[in-house]
Amino acid sequence: MIDFVNRPTKDKRSLPVFVPKSPVDFGADPEWGNRTPRFSRTDRIGRAALVRGSIILAFAATALLWRMSPPSQTVAFANQDLEDSPLEHAEFRANAERLIRQFYSATTIEEIVPCLASDADIDLLRHHFGDGLIAPAKVSWIAPLAKSYASDGPNGGEMILLDYRLESNEATRTAAIEHTGDGFAIDWQSLVHFEPVPLESFLAGEAADPATFRVILQKDDYFNFEFSDDTHYDCYRMRTSRRGDWIYCYAEKTSYAGQQLTRLMERAEDRDSPTLRPTLSFAAPYQPLRSPVQLKIEAVVSSDWILR
Repeated sequence: MIDFVNRPTKDKRSLPVFVPKSPVDFGADPEWGNRTPRFSRTDRIGRAALVRGSIILAFAATALLWRMSPPSQTVAFANQDLEDSPLEHAEFRANAERLIRQFYSATTIEEIVPCLASDADIDLLRHHFGDGLIAPAKVSWIAPLAKSYASDGPNGGEMILLDYRLESNEATRTAAIEHTGDGFAIDWQSLVHFEPVPLESFLAGEAADPATFRVILQKDDYFNFEFSDDTHYDCYRMRTSRRGDWIYCYAEKTSYAGQQLTRLMERAEDRDSPTLRPTLSFAAPYQPLRSPVQLKIEAVVSSDWILR
């Protein structure tokens, strides 16, 4: 476990965020030229102040809406209300619950396959679970509410997200269920937090190429060794669902990945939830055996744990 109390730190100042100004069209009044209003000097001053105040408020509202809108190319899917779903909520939810329970009750790969999309990589599934028997788990709770996403699942279909818990572990998890032309399918890789390369093997230097992991990410301020320049790098700490201790990781401020993470973190902080759950690609560690471990972020693969 890494100790964060007595480590060397530097006060870090974030780079200024430049908000682009776009022209605001307040609309035209076709009758304006035909009017001949007569106002007193006091009325004219009051109305001018009111107009100036309205313009300032309009610009402020425009800037606020721009800041709250999803950043381009960083949000993995666009949220839609369940009422707007092309499928009936009850039908989608019933199939989603059925697939979650069916997936966790399976004891063999063959019993899992019907829960997946028709083009699912079965070899990858066997690589994760092995060829032996799978220990089933019992679902203890499924959330009464869901989030619906239209036409943005891994196979281009509508997607629903449901939170749930297992009896063996009360941590809340999220299942992604997609409806395609083949029916309903569960995204098993995000469900089990699949790692193409085990994180421990990657940290030990056993993989030379960049590797992708689904992580929990927070801002930090530890700068040292190759990443000592806090004007060049943004510092984060990350962990996975399988590794409880934190790992330092860094993104170049001017890189595309660095700018994506800055925008995503700003939106999370605006919601008072300064934690991200993205899928990131990391370069192989410079010094695998050195403590603390430090990694460089190469790319933001997805803003969540679902790959498309």
